[in-house]
Amino acid sequence: MKAIKKALARIKDRRGETIAEVLVALLVSSLGIVTLAAMINSSASLVRKSRDGMAAYAEGENAVVEQSAASGSGTVTIIGEGNAAIRLTNGDGTEITVQYYENGSNGSVRSYKVAE
Repeated sequence: MKAIKKALARIKDRRGETIAEVLVALLVSSLGIVTLAAMINSSASLVRKSRDGMAAYAEGENAVVEQSAASGSGTVTIIGEGNAAIRLTNGDGTEITVQYYENGSNGSVRSYKVAE
């Protein structure tokens, strides 16, 4: 009960805050601001690293696409019907055989694999 009376007396007191209370409030506020600034800096760093990583990935992917899209000549041979194979022959004579399996109902390719 004594603590309640003391708290009420302090609330009704019109003399203002003590210097210690003001300093503690400033300390808490400045810690919050510093923490917020550190979070913003960390977030900006993560965004920068992510953007650089995505740019490097896109550059690498573009290099692969450009390399694989280089002009050249070759032949494509389809072997059989239904579940069959496609033989790709490059201009230098390299052959790759891809087996594919059709979906019986509409003729679309269900799955495929490179034959060894």
